[in-house]
Amino acid sequence: MRHAASAERTAALGAEVVLYDRASEDREAIARTLAAKRNAVAVPPYDDPQIIAGQGTAGREIVEDLAALGVTA
Repeated sequence: MRHAASAERTAALGAEVVLYDRASEDREAIARTLAAKRNAVAVPPYDDPQIIAGQGTAGREIVEDLAALGVTA
């Protein structure tokens, strides 16, 4: 199973991997619960305005770096 290998590699790098049933459990609720228990912040993976802005900034920086290298699309 591809996901198991990925989870093992992620755990080997020191991360805590929390597995859940996508059909019956809510990933965001699990993250909020863990964050609350640990006095931490749950960072959404993609659907937060600050995350979206950061992804846009990263994309812009890549385009600028490629242009500086003379690479064009």
